[in-house]
Amino acid sequence: MAYPIILLVATLGLTGILAFFIFPKILPVLKSLNVKLPAVTLGFMAVSQFLFDYGIYIALFSLFGYQFFPFVKGPEIPILLALVIVKTPFIKTMSENINMVNFAEPRLLLKSGVKIIEALQISADTLTIWFTRKR
Repeated sequence: MAYPIILLVATLGLTGILAFFIFPKILPVLKSLNVKLPAVTLGFMAVSQFLFDYGIYIALFSLFGYQFFPFVKGPEIPILLALVIVKTPFIKTMSENINMVNFAEPRLLLKSGVKIIEALQISADTLTIWFTRKR
């Protein structure tokens, strides 16, 4: 687990350096060009300006804010997350498909002693029924 944490810290550190030190120096040059900038650049400029203006508040809230909101520690958050997943159209479809593929995985059948050909056929039939029913 150390490697992902190191990558996360390095990514956040580099992003912070870019957003707080390098990009504010480049921002006046980009604004003075008087050309239409790409949407990605405009979005990054807006995020950078927002972080520059309110970054300290976001950091303080991230560090200490959970103390003022006890429901964050309670069991309501997983329930709310599940409701968001079930109610959001694109996420709902993606979640259903992922869960169905995991459910129909032949590994469970193989562990229970079913031959590999039969396990693959059962999984294929299950997924075929599922995906034809969904359309």
